[in-house]
Amino acid sequence: MAVSSNDSSGPVRSPLPEAIFSPGVVGEESMFSSALLQNSGADMLIDSSTTSMSGPKSWDVLESFSNNVYSSATEADFGILPDMDASISFTSDTTIALTTYGSQAGQLVPSGWPPNLPTPEVTRHLIHAFFAFWIHAGRLFHGPTFLSSLDFPPSDPRFPSPVVLHAICAVGSMYTADIAPTPIHTSRYFPYEAFDGRWRKLAARPDSFAEQHIKYANIEKECNVDVGEYLVESLQAQVLITWWYLNQGRWSDACLASGQNLRYCNATGLIKAGAFKSRMPRKLTNEKKEDVLPPPLSAIDEETRRNTFWIAYALEREQSCGNGFALELDDADIDQVLPLRSDQFELGIRVALEDRQWSHDRDLLLTHPLERTDSFVLWLKATMLLSRVKSFKVRFKGRYQAGDSAYYSPTSSPASGEAEYDPRDAPVFQDLNHAVLSFRQSFPSHLRDPIQDGTVDPHLYSACVGAHLAQILLHEPHMNVKDPTCQSLNQVSKGARAILDLMYSLSATSYDISLLGQLAFNAWNCAGRALVEFLKIAIDTNNLDQVFVLHSEIYFVHSMLAKAGERMPIAYRYKKTVYDSLAFICGEQFVEPLAETSYHRPQYMSPLNSALVDPVPSIVPLFSAVGITYPIESPLRICC
Repeated sequence: MAVSSNDSSGPVRSPLPEAIFSPGVVGEESMFSSALLQNSGADMLIDSSTTSMSGPKSWDVLESFSNNVYSSATEADFGILPDMDASISFTSDTTIALTTYGSQAGQLVPSGWPPNLPTPEVTRHLIHAFFAFWIHAGRLFHGPTFLSSLDFPPSDPRFPSPVVLHAICAVGSMYTADIAPTPIHTSRYFPYEAFDGRWRKLAARPDSFAEQHIKYANIEKECNVDVGEYLVESLQAQVLITWWYLNQGRWSDACLASGQNLRYCNATGLIKAGAFKSRMPRKLTNEKKEDVLPPPLSAIDEETRRNTFWIAYALEREQSCGNGFALELDDADIDQVLPLRSDQFELGIRVALEDRQWSHDRDLLLTHPLERTDSFVLWLKATMLLSRVKSFKVRFKGRYQAGDSAYYSPTSSPASGEAEYDPRDAPVFQDLNHAVLSFRQSFPSHLRDPIQDGTVDPHLYSACVGAHLAQILLHEPHMNVKDPTCQSLNQVSKGARAILDLMYSLSATSYDISLLGQLAFNAWNCAGRALVEFLKIAIDTNNLDQVFVLHSEIYFVHSMLAKAGERMPIAYRYKKTVYDSLAFICGEQFVEPLAETSYHRPQYMSPLNSALVDPVPSIVPLFSAVGITYPIESPLRICC
């Protein structure tokens, strides 16, 4: 396998046939003369035109590769896939159809190959990229089972459903250099646009590869739901669609898709553990049936369904924690056990329901049995914590006015009036605050640090920053910036500092930060905006030391979001909100040292190439911003 490095002119990419963007059309040249994306640290690409492709790699190889390349510091700080044995092998009775497209030489494709999918080689390549790099791939699907199913001919019922393949192609294309990324709008007001379809309409551009396959996945999903077939696969595809919308920063699409996710889970009975009883599905009888799914075929099938629900739940909670809308599904309506550890899931171990944690357990957030807990489970619990914070904020006013005793202290009542009442005195707030502050400290000792020996656990990292994000979201509405003794002000400061510490630790590794989940970027954004508030306090009090410290910290948060934003538009949007908050609250002079844009395409580079290599921000504009004069003998006078 040949590896070619980049020179200063940018990534070296082989020309890609235009036919790759037309469903079912194939160029005569190899689709993959260069393979997977470059990591942050070195722009290097694989030349996979000489790669042998004769069958899927084992799950162990993919998992080992992903851990070695993206979760630890290695000799070569770049991300590549191993030789992906990606040709389709068929049984002796498989029918092969020779198809010729226009004047191009024909390619062999299996009979019955879904018409809107890329060629088998391209599809398999994207599947391998998906399983190697997507954060939830090994939980939404059972890796060994899914990869082995690719060996069956498309007409075999064990071959993956087209709805899943389209969704995987869309997500997998984000992790390969051979597929052009979906363009992102860089308009000043775009980060705050909830309905970004109007911007795409004005751009008058064709759909990208990923956008095409998201649309195909949606069409396949609706057809499946209409006839009641491939319901689990359609739900898995909907999870991928939701995640893609979230990471593209398409707020309205993500909101609708995440809500649809949970409605599907509710309708199929996945929100309750009793949904896996053996009942005849999809039969209209006088007796009301709770389940529309056929019984699971194995313990792996059962756990896959359960994982699918929990990922759908977590994505909806991540999406909704930053807005003021009510949640799509009340936690009290969920009666489901938590997922198994990853090793138990991969081995197909069946664990009795009575030996597992339930969603309604009172001590769920602060009790973590070692035999049932891993980083994925802690990430789910972090989203549950965010869910409780969100529910409190949305319901407080209504429950308070309704006279719910949990929402007012013994010394006050609704009759005392809202202006005279502090919500932090409510028993429900105090219980929630205790859970928020104790959550991360309750982690098992071996799961408290998401970065160990240079190895990054993305789920555990999300769980840790999620705990501190909940701390910020709970106290931010109640903090008084004019009162240094305000407990909420101090809690927001502690939460932002804890997130900042986790960011510093992450930046010291070779891990590609764009592979993190959306929750991490949201936490960085909230921490950055909180630091902007504290910078304003330092400016108003003429605390120059704090001004420089806080400005450098905001600069660092901005640079991390900018780096992640090179591949993930959601991070780009968050970077813009931090930039704009700093300009609006503290003044335009404070954003002058910050790079306003980061590149998203090879042909577009920011003036300083990358936010992470910008020089130390100039302190000259900061003096005029604070308005402090210095004695002639002061070395700082030179800068003024």
